[in-house]
Amino acid sequence: MAHKRITTLIVLLLIVVVYSVVSLHMDDGSLEYNTIFDSPPSDFDENSASRLSRNQATKELNARQSSAQQANIPVPVVKKPSNGFPISFLVVGISVDSENTLDSRALLRLPEGLNEFGESDTIDNTDIKVLKIKENTVDFIYEGKTLSVSLTPPNLLATDYKETEKSYSEYLAMTPEEIGSRPRVIEHIVTLTPTPYIADGKLASIGINPALFDQAGLQEDDVVKTINGKSITVESEFDELKQEIPQATTLTFLVMRRGRLITLYLDIPSEGLTVTP
Repeated sequence: MAHKRITTLIVLLLIVVVYSVVSLHMDDGSLEYNTIFDSPPSDFDENSASRLSRNQATKELNARQSSAQQANIPVPVVKKPSNGFPISFLVVGISVDSENTLDSRALLRLPEGLNEFGESDTIDNTDIKVLKIKENTVDFIYEGKTLSVSLTPPNLLATDYKETEKSYSEYLAMTPEEIGSRPRVIEHIVTLTPTPYIADGKLASIGINPALFDQAGLQEDDVVKTINGKSITVESEFDELKQEIPQATTLTFLVMRRGRLITLYLDIPSEGLTVTP
């Protein structure tokens, strides 16, 4: 008799367990019938299928969002145009002809380099038109609005302007005040130190003009890999970079900082940079 009672209790216990498992999988919210049944329940209609599709889609969306939040992806640095125009540029030279305004010229430092414009000229690939060239400012028309841009000294079109070419050693002897916002060599911005532990980059430290180092967003012990897309450890590419710096409008630094690659920019001359004696 005792054996029969034990057997009966075991059978009842198995029935309860099976019933509990079936009940869990019959939850109206999930409708995951395929784990228990070979085919949908008899009351499985189109509305149930719609709820199932929405439920699965929601699960997938939540999973994607969770993965995106957990991923540590660096946000790219985006440069904002200045002066209300679609591109960043500076007026670095003005030549005004009082007798014939058509001969007046404005020298602009555009992303692709220096270019001269006269009144009524349009900047290439833009809707920015030169309206009036004045002694210290240039008026432009863009989207029906008149916008003025002041000259960024020195005036490269002035008749008395001439920058004497210096030797490399003379550039290294310049003071921060003499350098200002126009670096001529990379050492004016940053000192690059090779290390045997890094094959494709060099350690950064403050250059001759600390203001340029800070303006570029560099930090001590950053590992600089490229500048303007050129490797600083490949001699031929670094030599090309040296030729670009005196006339560069922007320098782009690819830097490894605490295990992450980041991109930094330095506008030249920088509108936000002031150097006090």
